[in-house]
Amino acid sequence: MKTSEYVKMHRFANLTFFVFSSVIVMQQGFEESSAARTLKQESHDTHEVHCSRERSRAAWQIIDDYLMPFVEEEGYQISTDCRLHPDNDLFRDQERHKIHLDVNEWRCGYCKKSFRAERFLDQHFDNRHYNLLNVVC
Repeated sequence: MKTSEYVKMHRFANLTFFVFSSVIVMQQGFEESSAARTLKQESHDTHEVHCSRERSRAAWQIIDDYLMPFVEEEGYQISTDCRLHPDNDLFRDQERHKIHLDVNEWRCGYCKKSFRAERFLDQHFDNRHYNLLNVVC
């Protein structure tokens, strides 16, 4: 292995360790909230989601800010089987359907209902649009 390849691999390993360490520390800092509760889908094929939307949002922010620029810069391709691939983000589609209009105004991109805080929009997604979660991942 060439020295430059070794340096890139070492940088990637260190960056990955930093990202995962940050996510773990960040998760320990969150308290239980309504956003962290278990979501149960009402159907005969019941799915349970044991993932906090708030934690997921913070974790993906760390990944997008620190890991992805390096991945793109080095030309790496993340496998779709990898949990770090954006297609495996449980809440990504719902997050993309959040419209932030003003300091105290959020809108649902699916049904256009308005909310005064992001947490109320999150609750709305949990209650009204749970069927749109990416539960395949």
